[in-house]
Amino acid sequence: MFFGFPRPPTRAEYQVLAVASCLLFLALGVAAIVAGVMAPSEKQQLARLAIGYGATSIGIGVIIAIGFWLVRRFMDDS
Repeated sequence: MFFGFPRPPTRAEYQVLAVASCLLFLALGVAAIVAGVMAPSEKQQLARLAIGYGATSIGIGVIIAIGFWLVRRFMDDS
C-alpha cells in the first residue's frame, strides 16, 4: 500500500518548517518591495500594491520568526 498510517512529525521537522516558511515570506516580501520600487511610473498603482503586499509578507515572516523564537525559548526540553 502507498498510504498507511504516517508517523507523527518530530520536533526537528516542525523547526525546519518554521524556518523555511519564515525565510520564504521574508524573501518574497523583499522581492515584492524591490519590484515595486523598480516599477516604471506608468504602473504606480501596481507598484503601491506590490510594496504593500511585500511589507505584509515581511511582517508575516517576522511574526513567524518571533513565534518560533518564543516557542523555543519557553519550551522545556527536559
